Amino acid sequence: MSNAPIAPRNPFADIAPALADYTDRVLFGDVWKRAGLSPRDRSLITVASLISLYRINEIPFHLKRALENGVTRGELRNGSILLKNSVCGSSQKFKRL
Repeated sequence: MSNAPIAPRNPFADIAPALADYTDRVLFGDVWKRAGLSPRDRSLITVASLISLYRINEIPFHLKRALENGVTRGELRNGSILLKNSVCGSSQKFKRL
């Protein structure tokens, strides 16, 4: 039995192989690695966007990736609470008025 790490398999590769390939090759390959933003900054932006859009299915994966990219737990905690309660929450509160 080998101890070599196995690359995570795209969860929808069986039913949508072209979409899985595009996601792996283009989004997490070309786009994610472009110059201009560090992986850490991209992770912060991604997590903030997912929180603001309430994309709860994608958040756990990207929180883990953010930690791997150098974002601290404190930054995630403080940023997500601030974003959720002030920025994202405010627009919803004003809609109810």
